[in-house]
Amino acid sequence: MKSGVEQILGRLLLFANIAAAIVACLVALLVWAAPEAMSTVSNREPGVFRIAVRDASGLGLVAFAAAVLLVGDVLWLAWGLAPRGPQAAIVSVTEAGPVRVAREALETGLRAAGDGIQELARLRVHVDTRSRGRLIVVQAQFQAKDGASLERVSAELRRVLGERFRQLVQLPAHARLELALEFGGFVGRGAKAAEASPPQEPEAQPFTGPRYPIDEDG
Repeated sequence: MKSGVEQILGRLLLFANIAAAIVACLVALLVWAAPEAMSTVSNREPGVFRIAVRDASGLGLVAFAAAVLLVGDVLWLAWGLAPRGPQAAIVSVTEAGPVRVAREALETGLRAAGDGIQELARLRVHVDTRSRGRLIVVQAQFQAKDGASLERVSAELRRVLGERFRQLVQLPAHARLELALEFGGFVGRGAKAAEASPPQEPEAQPFTGPRYPIDEDG
């Protein structure tokens, strides 16, 4: 997961590449359509494109901008698009010094804390650490017991996970915690009974003999 600064830089680089591509296409079309009009030298000839590279002051700025854009593209391809696997541990800053807390141990502790909620039926916890320690995302997928209040369960789960995380890990000043909850439904008899049952065919009435009076033709 990328941070906000990386997303902004990526979008700015994308817009700069699009703008440069549009300008380059327009210049190429103008040079092809009217090469003598695009020439910067005095002795212009029809159908010939000539440009004085050293004499034109604006071309130096264009070359500098192109070099900066090219370097930015290379750095983004080498660093920004590099696949990032989840870190095996999270650094906790303590008074005695930094301590690396294993991601599996953190997930186990958070899941055990969430299982203590009475109205919670199932809970799965995953800690995402792909933003190089700047953003820690705790993803919790849960199901509540039938009849429980979703607002109360989600609020209690958010509080419990936050408190337990701060007990296990003390993040540095540049890092922050984000809790992402996903509700997967209710579990219990009431949830199953809510499903529509198939319609039952009416039972056939037993034959009890003819009923009078009987209408006769004629």
